[in-house]
Amino acid sequence: APARPRVSQIDVNKFTLPPIKVDSSLSNSNSAVSPTELNRYLSQVQAKLNRVWQRLQTSAELGFGGEAWLSFRISSNGTLVSAKLSRRSGNPVLDSLVLRVSRTVGNVGRPPGGKLNSNLQLPFKVN
Repeated sequence: APARPRVSQIDVNKFTLPPIKVDSSLSNSNSAVSPTELNRYLSQVQAKLNRVWQRLQTSAELGFGGEAWLSFRISSNGTLVSAKLSRRSGNPVLDSLVLRVSRTVGNVGRPPGGKLNSNLQLPFKVN
C-alpha cells in the first residue's frame, strides 16, 4: 500500500492578500477598519479553514502530495463566495478536497466594516 502523505497545515507564510478593499456602504459605521482588526479577522478565517482542512484531510486518500490554491471572497454575512481553485495541484483528489473545505467551512463571521471586495488566496499543501 502506498504511504499516506503527511498531514500538513495551511502554509500561512504563503497566505497572500492583495490590497483589501472594504465596502463600508453595507455597514452602519462611518469609521474605517483598522489594519489590526482586519488582520485579526483574516487570522480567524484562516484558522476556521485550517480546522476544516485538518479534519477532512485525515480521512482522505490523497495518494500523493501537492499544493492547491483556493481563491474566494467573503460576503457581508460571512459566507465564502466565488470559491475556486486559482492554482491546481495536479492531484485531482487534493483539488477536490480543497474545494470541499470551502463548501464545508460554513460561516466565517461577518467582516469588520462590511463586505470585503477582494479575492483572497490561500494555499493548501500536502507533502
